[in-house]
Amino acid sequence: MQRPGGLASKGSGKRTSRPILSAMGAAGTRGARVKDVADDSDEEVRIAKTVTLRQLLARALRKQGFGEICKEEPGKSSRWADVASQNLLLSVLLGLLLFASFRFGWHLWLTASIIFGSLLLLVFAVMAGGCTNMLGYLAYVIAWLALGVYLLGNRDYDSLLLTHVLPFFLVIGGRWAARAVRFTTHIPFFIPITLLLILTPLISEDPWRVASASGWRIGVLAAVALTPLCVYLLIRLARLDVATTLFSVVETLNARDMPIEKLWKGVDKFRNKPSESIDSEASIAQLGAIFQADKEVTTNRLAVAVVAIEKRFRRLVTLRVVSVIVGVWIAVTGLIYLLALIIMPSSLAADWSRSSVNLVDAQLFGWDVTIPAGPYLHVALLLGTVASVGFAGFVLTEEKYFEEFTKGIIGKPAEQYLTLALPYLALADEDAGEGVKGKSQRTPVGG
Repeated sequence: MQRPGGLASKGSGKRTSRPILSAMGAAGTRGARVKDVADDSDEEVRIAKTVTLRQLLARALRKQGFGEICKEEPGKSSRWADVASQNLLLSVLLGLLLFASFRFGWHLWLTASIIFGSLLLLVFAVMAGGCTNMLGYLAYVIAWLALGVYLLGNRDYDSLLLTHVLPFFLVIGGRWAARAVRFTTHIPFFIPITLLLILTPLISEDPWRVASASGWRIGVLAAVALTPLCVYLLIRLARLDVATTLFSVVETLNARDMPIEKLWKGVDKFRNKPSESIDSEASIAQLGAIFQADKEVTTNRLAVAVVAIEKRFRRLVTLRVVSVIVGVWIAVTGLIYLLALIIMPSSLAADWSRSSVNLVDAQLFGWDVTIPAGPYLHVALLLGTVASVGFAGFVLTEEKYFEEFTKGIIGKPAEQYLTLALPYLALADEDAGEGVKGKSQRTPVGG
């Protein structure tokens, strides 16, 4: 990577970087030294906690799953722990909502308002210092577990499934489906091709009859059809050189302007704003000086960033491939189910499938609705599997689709990583240099 760095325009009024990662030198790396602020309150002197730009970059790297590069920093936050705690809390709240709505018969809006109000009370209690986030979190989990013990003791397994199993599938599946939808919008013609694959069979009799007769075999079909395609995708992606991909991302970023304010907002969101302070203007100026300095990205620093994350990226690729394929299957299945509800009368569905249509009565948002199951769900699962196999097949056989798939699976996470990692390494090198000059050992800082 020996190409001259470009000069950023001076006096334009916009803080942008061009090239974005061509400035990892020493110029402007001193900044954002935050002062302790004393405040007398309740006859006690409290020192406001301060953070530095390097601390926030370390936190951002860890929260996004790239903590290997800053593992010597204090702090043990983990992306996986955060994601697991978020999924658990959402599942707990959803389980309580479903129990109150379907077993107590409470209005859905009323139940949602009560739960939301309790969350607001918790936030106010935390801000007032009368409670902590952990205590509030534990209160919800304990109530949910107590409900589970009660249902288990009464052998109400249907309600237990509704409140303690189904919410996890809905939360995790919903998040994977949302990610897959965002991902596939960047793949050309995927949505039109998917509609072509599913609309014609949806209004034909044979798929309804096959789906109804297959029953649980549709799940086996999905596993048998999609697993080899996922494995083959992983094999193709494993042949790619991760280091080369990361280096090519730098070239892409070098050719693009990035507003420094936007980068700073992405970093500053990892600050605990009620209790921590930082000089935002000084930090923005520091980032601008780093990115605008007329220096090249040093090969050694980039090599450190690549080596530190190469294995992590291979694990990330595996997880993202699985989540995208499964997410596409969930999203397309949900779309087919909605389309079937719209265009297929229940009498015709029962006639074509040669089975009865099970109806579930529910009250959603103040409306009494009847949700058909049985053949509607079966045909949605069957055609969703067909569409997902078609998606994976297009990615494997068409280079244009495979390039877009690779860009989303590897390129975007690599861009996020390097945008944070290279400034972090620049600040770490500067702090190390100051420690050597001062003839004192530097104490690492971190998130």
